[in-house]
Amino acid sequence: MLQFTKVPLPRLQALNARNMQTALQESAQATIHTDADATALVAFRAEHADLSLEALVARAVIRSFTAFPHINARISVDGLSVYHSVNLGLMVVLDKGVIVPVIDSAEHLSLRALDAALSEFAEKARTGALRPSETRSATFTVASLADH
Repeated sequence: MLQFTKVPLPRLQALNARNMQTALQESAQATIHTDADATALVAFRAEHADLSLEALVARAVIRSFTAFPHINARISVDGLSVYHSVNLGLMVVLDKGVIVPVIDSAEHLSLRALDAALSEFAEKARTGALRPSETRSATFTVASLADH
């Protein structure tokens, strides 16, 4: 039999683990790797160097959910539950694992406000300043591009 030692998690990490386990049970797990022509994105970013690439990618995801709302959903035996808002999770890599702060109703933010929120939540995650309520209810999660 495989032996192990159980190490208790700090409260926020335990909450994050529960949230991730729930997400695995209620949403389709998909990772897509593809090539894309980013010429227009690079040109836009050159004109707006103060915006992060992360914010531009997040904005594209949010717009796709607006155009195709059935992607922003969870599935169960009872049917498809389509969310009314995009609560964007940002996976932030930490020394002790990952944590996912959540920007509620991200579709209502301007590009600049989204960029500021992404920076603020990533910083709060890295400094341990996140409240448990700021890690709940993501309808979609993106990886932090700064960590790659």
